[in-house]
Amino acid sequence: MNLNIAKAPPILNKPNAVFLTYTAVLPAKMINDTTQVIQFGTGLEFFHDGNLASESTPSTVVLPCLFGAQLEGPLLLATGKVPQNVPFSDQVALRAYYESFDTAVVFVDERMTDNARNLATKWRLNAVFVIQMAPDTPAPGSDATKLLDLVNINAITALAGPQSLVVVQIAERFYFYRGISNQTHLNTSKLDFGADVTSTVEEIGLESLLDSRAKRLINLSEYNTVLLSYSGSMVEPKDLKDLFESLSLEQLQTLEHDVSAIVPQLQVLLSQKDLTELSRVLISSLSKKVSDGTAPLRNAYIKFLKDYDLADPESIKKKNDMLGDLRRKNKIYQKSLESIITLLSNMMSSQTTSKRTHDIQVRYSGSNHSPHFHHSLSQIRLSPKRTPDT
Repeated sequence: MNLNIAKAPPILNKPNAVFLTYTAVLPAKMINDTTQVIQFGTGLEFFHDGNLASESTPSTVVLPCLFGAQLEGPLLLATGKVPQNVPFSDQVALRAYYESFDTAVVFVDERMTDNARNLATKWRLNAVFVIQMAPDTPAPGSDATKLLDLVNINAITALAGPQSLVVVQIAERFYFYRGISNQTHLNTSKLDFGADVTSTVEEIGLESLLDSRAKRLINLSEYNTVLLSYSGSMVEPKDLKDLFESLSLEQLQTLEHDVSAIVPQLQVLLSQKDLTELSRVLISSLSKKVSDGTAPLRNAYIKFLKDYDLADPESIKKKNDMLGDLRRKNKIYQKSLESIITLLSNMMSSQTTSKRTHDIQVRYSGSNHSPHFHHSLSQIRLSPKRTPDT
């Protein structure tokens, strides 16, 4: 996409940004003196006076042209338009401007097709993404999950960064889809898919839900980090194994919320092949932690069995007590880490996702689970099995 637009208006230094497709409905309260409004669809257009444009003949497709990179292929030739009022001479300057925003909210619709999504570059924006359903969408009632399963999320796949928050808007209601948020206002690790977050959105505002610690732009082809929301640490995926190994079992038990937060980030950053390998490595690390944690009790039990006297009541009692302690300790560790292992074993790359039903079908077809995942869970549950009588 050529951004060399003659007589483009001067750039205004505004701390906040709102991006929206031409059919998206922008809440009036989000148009103010501190917010730059940018529309996109088959082109890119900056607005400085709050008077947004509308498509006289709405396009049937939305292109991932947010970052000003060169788009190629027949789809662009058929539908692409010259950018309007873009105050930058090239895509590098445009992205640098995006990185200066304190907050970013993106309103999208369901018009991006699979083919258009496949034109996306490696750039992604960390923002609050709002998928607006069509005005005639029926109210979901008390359970929004069935409706949300069918939402077209190609625009999210093509544009959203790993530290984004994604919600779906149906009429005046907002529902949690995935991602991380400012923990002060919304703890996404405790939210179920499809949870109604309307009251929080109305009270806090969409722009305030973005985690301020995240970079505004990331490039999927570079080394990136995941944010551990609770601890505040930024860690490269390849370093998670070392992090797990450096922590005690007691410390690992406190990581559930952080792991819940990093899973959607990893799903954006990694391919399915890389996710599967990372899951295998991390689950193996946890399995070894449990085995090492129970090793002193297991070794003491094995050593005692060498002198075990079946005819001595005291010896029998001691054996049963030691075996009971070993089983109780193992059960405690199993229970404390099982939720983390489940989160890690259920990871699915979202780099080619068009809707959630696709991911569900793939997951239950078994393509995501290698036998190692199930073996690791069994290994943790049955770690004392190597000892006699356990």
